[in-house]
Amino acid sequence: MTGATYSILAVFLGIMFFYILVSVALFYHILRYSYIGDTSKRAFIIYIISGVSASVVAIALIIINHLVF
Repeated sequence: MTGATYSILAVFLGIMFFYILVSVALFYHILRYSYIGDTSKRAFIIYIISGVSASVVAIALIIINHLVF
């Protein structure tokens, strides 16, 4: 593998690790307090947007990797 492949893999793993941490924190909050208030609704919107964003970035990085190499 080349340096570009390693860097794309590192960015992808970093994004996914951050997303996993956010997921754990969000679901811990929901399990702990077991209600969905205004803050939780905003948190779920941010969670959904970040999930879609992580997916789009991952797909874009994979496409760029295949185009370059």
